[in-house]
Amino acid sequence: MFRDHSLLICKRYNIQVYPQAVLVNCLDRKVLYTGKIDDRAIALGEVKSSAEKHYLQDALKQLVTTGRVAVESNQAVGCFVGDLTLKQTE
Repeated sequence: MFRDHSLLICKRYNIQVYPQAVLVNCLDRKVLYTGKIDDRAIALGEVKSSAEKHYLQDALKQLVTTGRVAVESNQAVGCFVGDLTLKQTE
């Protein structure tokens, strides 16, 4: 986990909300999975007490065991990633 103050990584990998997981092949920078970490977040401000589906964990397991990821993406739920360098005006 890191902070992308300049939004360089967010723009490169089309990260639109926090949190959003992105699994990338470091050799060719291909996105193997992007989306939810798990299914705890139902909607903005609404979360379940525990996860039933573990999307990122499943993607990592599939990558290790088969060399590929079955589900490449789903829509992450979270706070919109905005341009942190913009100045607020009143």
